[in-house]
Amino acid sequence: MHAMKRQVLLIAMLVLPVYRPAEAQAPVRDDATRVPPGGQSLVGYDFAQAQAAGMQFERLDLRDSKWQGADLRGSRFLGCNVQGADFSGASLRGAIIEDSNLADAVIADADLSGALLRGVNLAGASLANCRLDGTSFQYVRLSSNGGTHGTALTLALRKATGLSLSRPWTNALSGDAFCFTYNTELPSYWPCRPYYQHPVLGAGRLAGVQVEPCSDLAPLDAYTRLKQAVVQGMVCMIGVRLAEPRILDADQPSVWALVQNIEKANEGDQIELLLPPLGTVRWNEAELKGNWEGPWQTLYPAGHPNSRGKYPLIIITPTTSPGDPAAHIAPVMDLASRMIADPRTYGPLLPGLKGLAQLAEDLRAAGSQHNVERMGRLGAWSLYPRSSLAGARLEASQFCTEAAALAQEPNRSMLLQIAAMFETEATLLQDVFPDLVPQDGQQVEAGELAARFLTAAEVIEQVRASELRIAGLIENAG
Repeated sequence: MHAMKRQVLLIAMLVLPVYRPAEAQAPVRDDATRVPPGGQSLVGYDFAQAQAAGMQFERLDLRDSKWQGADLRGSRFLGCNVQGADFSGASLRGAIIEDSNLADAVIADADLSGALLRGVNLAGASLANCRLDGTSFQYVRLSSNGGTHGTALTLALRKATGLSLSRPWTNALSGDAFCFTYNTELPSYWPCRPYYQHPVLGAGRLAGVQVEPCSDLAPLDAYTRLKQAVVQGMVCMIGVRLAEPRILDADQPSVWALVQNIEKANEGDQIELLLPPLGTVRWNEAELKGNWEGPWQTLYPAGHPNSRGKYPLIIITPTTSPGDPAAHIAPVMDLASRMIADPRTYGPLLPGLKGLAQLAEDLRAAGSQHNVERMGRLGAWSLYPRSSLAGARLEASQFCTEAAALAQEPNRSMLLQIAAMFETEATLLQDVFPDLVPQDGQQVEAGELAARFLTAAEVIEQVRASELRIAGLIENAG
C-alpha cells in the first residue's frame, strides 16, 4: 500500500464513530469484535512501517493486518480483533492492548517494553524474541478457553497425525470448546484445568493415536523416558514453569510445551522446546529439570488421584493412518451434549446447565438485594471466567462450521444452526454482558451497578437456554 494511502487510512480510523455492539444486526465469527458501522473492514490491510504512535484503535476488525516495523508507541487497541495480524519488529513500547483477540498473531522481534496486555487472547500467538522489559500481563489467556495446553495439543496432534487440524477442531476433540464450570465458593476462579476428561487422552482417542501420560518418576528416570521417546520419534508434551516473563497468573504457574529435539553437545544435552507463546527455546538438561519438576497439573481431571504430579509427560505415538476427520463429528457432538448436560458436581464446581442456572440465580439475587458485598464477590466473574467461556463457545462455533463443510444433509444444516447458536452465546458474553467491575477508578452508583447485575443474569439465562436447545438438537439427531 502506498505510504500516503496508509496514513489517510490511519487518520480515518480515528474519526470512525464509536461502535456499540448492541446496534449490530448480526455477529461475526471472531473473538471480541465486529466490523465498524457501515460494514467497513480493515481485514488484511497493510500498515507496515506506519507512524501511528499514540493512536487509539477501538472495536475494529483488523484480522490479518500487517504492522511490520510500525511505530505504535503508546497506542491503544481496545476490543479489537487482531487475529493473525503481523506485528513483527513493531515498536509497541508503552502500548495498551485490552480485551482484544491476538490469536495466531505474530509479534516476533517486537518491542513491548512497558506495554500492558490485559484480557487478551494469545492462543497460537508468537512472542518469539520480543523485548518484554516491564511488560505487564493481566488476565491473559494462552488458549481461547483459558487453559495452558491448547496450543501444544494442537501442534502435537498435527505432528502425530499429519493432518492440518485447526485449533477449534482440536479443542472440540478434547472437549475444551464445550467446557464450563461455575465455582460457587470463588466465582472469580476459572480453574483452567480439565474436569470432565483428560483432554489429550480424549482427543487422541478420536484422532486415532495412542497417548501415554506419566508423572512422578524420579528425575533421572523421567529424563531418560523423555529422551528415549524423542529419539524413537514420539511426540512429547511436558508441563513446565513459565516464570519469566510472568504472563500467567499465580494460580497458573505452568504451561504445556512440545519437545522438538534433544541434541548431545560438549557441555551436555541441549533440549529444544516449542514453548507457547514464546516460540522456540533451548535449555540444557539442568534448566529443563528445574523448570519441569513441578509438581504441576497433569491434565487428569480435577479430583483424579494423579491430577498433579512431578515431571508431567505425555507421549503420543504417531500414526500413518489417522482416518477421515469427518468421522470425528458425531462423537464430538455427543461429547458436547454430555458436557452441557453433565449432572455431576466437582466439589464447588457446577458444570454445564447446572452451573449456568446457579450463576444466573446468584447474579439476580445480588442485583435484587443491592448487596454490595455480594456484588463485589460475584463481579469478578465478568473478567477472566466470562472471557474464557466466550472464547470456548466461539471455538465451538468454529468447529461446527468446519464440520458442516464435511457433513451431508440433514446434519449439515443442524451443524450450521448449532454454530450460529454457539456464536450468539459468545457475542452475548463478549459484547452484551455488562461491566460488573468498574475500571480505572470509575465510580458507579449502587443502583446502576445492581441494574447491571440483573442484566448480567438475563444474559446468562439466554446462554443457558441456548445450551439447552443445542443439547436437545444433538440428542434428537441421534
